[in-house]
Amino acid sequence: MQTQTIPARIRNLFHIWFQQLAAGKYDGVSDLARKRGQTSSYVSRILRLTLLSPWLQEIILTGKSLGGRTLADFMDGFPLPWHEQQQWIK
Repeated sequence: MQTQTIPARIRNLFHIWFQQLAAGKYDGVSDLARKRGQTSSYVSRILRLTLLSPWLQEIILTGKSLGGRTLADFMDGFPLPWHEQQQWIK
């Protein structure tokens, strides 16, 4: 099975969009999605990535191996406790 790399344009979206929402640039996820030409579901899945442990975020942002996982795996859900996230990608 070929491991998919995370596209550079998506790597930082979860932080950028989260910061823009926190700063009040958008009225909410629906507003952000509409103005970015995305669905609310897609934006919500990207924003969910802010719940990843700092260790795992660093791996994603630097493009290192995710133990065979792809961006789609993370967007579909992952364990919330950080110690479980580390086990999840091994």
